Amino acid sequence: MSDITELTAVLKASLGWNLARVKCLSLIMTCLIKVQSVNLRKLASAFPGATLMDSNYKRLQRLFRSYNLNFTQVARLIVAMLPYTKLTLSLDRTNWKLGTTNINFLVLGVVHKGVAFPILWMLLPKRGNSSTAERIALMERYADIFGLTTIECLLADREFIGDDWLSYLKENKVSFRIRIRSNMLVSRAQGGTSAAKSFFRNLTMGQSRELGLRTVGSHKLCVHGAKLETGKYLIIVSSGNNSTVLDDYKKDGKLKHYFRA
Repeated sequence: MSDITELTAVLKASLGWNLARVKCLSLIMTCLIKVQSVNLRKLASAFPGATLMDSNYKRLQRLFRSYNLNFTQVARLIVAMLPYTKLTLSLDRTNWKLGTTNINFLVLGVVHKGVAFPILWMLLPKRGNSSTAERIALMERYADIFGLTTIECLLADREFIGDDWLSYLKENKVSFRIRIRSNMLVSRAQGGTSAAKSFFRNLTMGQSRELGLRTVGSHKLCVHGAKLETGKYLIIVSSGNNSTVLDDYKKDGKLKHYFRA
């Protein structure tokens, strides 16, 4: 039970709940790993001790019925358990249907060892992409809890682009690595613009190239690109010219997003 004792201490310090509730949550978390299911009866059957499974099941029912979880506290707990002073964040959107109802979440996760752990999210009242206003609202929630200065960099995919959105990130000094569409227009050194992929056509599979500072939309951004083994292009815009930009973004490409798992 030493693992439960240590976990209970961490949870109590971060959540401020009474000890009985914290112990129950500690048991739930460890039993989730054991049974690999969120089914309450299966969790109850994995609780240690001589207590009957039905009693443990009722205990779980009482916990979830009587307590409204404060997700801001949970976000603080997740971040407090990570060994970082600066956080790599991943902005993502996940969309599925429950019957005829569309479920569409905009999710901000913190990246740790190839996994994006959701810490804040917003249920969008529509299908399809998020708006700039919705993204900013989610970032402002993060700012209220942790401060934007705690961000090492923000990783995001092709849908998270747009002049107003990039202006917000730059004005607030949020470092970012955002993938762009291969047909997006990028300025040429000799004048004019071309589709982003045209700058990387001569690369062999696995090769990469840095274009340096170019105009994308209405912004001067650093542009980096690579030709993937699939023949497609990975083209990233960033707020700074850093040799690790592509590697940073590739971490996001390999992420497990647990909100949609």
